[in-house]
Amino acid sequence: MIPAPLDERRHPDSTDSRTPFERDRDRVLYTSALRRLAETSQVLPASAGHVYHNRLTHTLEVAQLARRIAERHETGADPAACEAAAWAHDLGHPPFGHTGEAELDRVLLERWPEGDGYEGNAQSFRIVTRLAVRREGCPGLNLTRGSLRGILKYPWLRTSRPEAKFGAYRTEAEELRWAVLGLKPGEPAIEAQVVEFADDVAYSVHDLFDFIRAGLIPMDRLQQGGDEWESFASAVPATMDGSALAEVFQEWVRPYPLRAPFDGSSTDRALLRTYTGGMIHRFVEGGTTPEPGRLEINASAKAALIALKHLALHYVMMHPGLEAVKVEQRALVARLTHWLAEDEGRHLGIEAREQLETGQPLDRAVADAVAGLTESEAERLASVI
Repeated sequence: MIPAPLDERRHPDSTDSRTPFERDRDRVLYTSALRRLAETSQVLPASAGHVYHNRLTHTLEVAQLARRIAERHETGADPAACEAAAWAHDLGHPPFGHTGEAELDRVLLERWPEGDGYEGNAQSFRIVTRLAVRREGCPGLNLTRGSLRGILKYPWLRTSRPEAKFGAYRTEAEELRWAVLGLKPGEPAIEAQVVEFADDVAYSVHDLFDFIRAGLIPMDRLQQGGDEWESFASAVPATMDGSALAEVFQEWVRPYPLRAPFDGSSTDRALLRTYTGGMIHRFVEGGTTPEPGRLEINASAKAALIALKHLALHYVMMHPGLEAVKVEQRALVARLTHWLAEDEGRHLGIEAREQLETGQPLDRAVADAVAGLTESEAERLASVI
């Protein structure tokens, strides 16, 4: 297979002293789509009474980690391309994160069964290749092939794998074909592998410690074993048996320095920050086996990521109070989507109407309108319709 130039763009472009990938990074940084993520939930909303990560602060950390991983390991991935892709990878998250994403997908497929529904990864790709505006007459940000590949964790259309996540809608099929030119079919590029690992680490460590600081995860009781440990261990899926879970806990989690609930003191904050930094360092430095075009995560790091994610799942994601919030969020997203779809999109804003005028299907324009709202905008709009 003939390699395709990673620094190539689909449309002619100017140059300056920055590398092509550095220019990609800067273009994403200045988009309104990125700023919108400051009002999009990562897991829990800021209004929940604690300063949790939002989607923007999560993205900032993923970008930093992606660049460090690419710099640290000789995989052939350009650090600036990985950073640019990391800044862009979550642009497509609609209001209320994965809850809003799933509901938007459900409603769109209910109204347009032959359509592509909704997928945050595909929306991110659509934003940078079509919706974002940099200059007149050129769709999207005109990013390089290398940066676009970094966004494509799932480099295929929904029609190729109907039951799986996917990286592009049919409306961007040509852009997808151009981006993956020279790759093995269905295989994410090294840039996407780096971004995915950075995303997993940021979520598993930084978001988890949000919940610890908020008192949602009883790390002090887990350290002691007993009933708390048994309750958590029994909830972890059979993909990790009890002995394996205990082993990974002993190696990665038991060094946790606090033996009482986090109290917000400078001592506790310093101990927690030092521990978090050390865990991140272990993932970045020793969690991978690099080779050109491939980032292999070692068994210990994979197991640690699973255990950390299940801590959040067991103590936070499955909490009855959060489920009640999700019910309200789903109802709000459904109501907005149906309303915007009525009368052939009469209620759509100017940006979505412009997409209709260029021949884009109504379901995509409706999805663009809903996904482009901040959470406060979605709540205000839903209150008046």
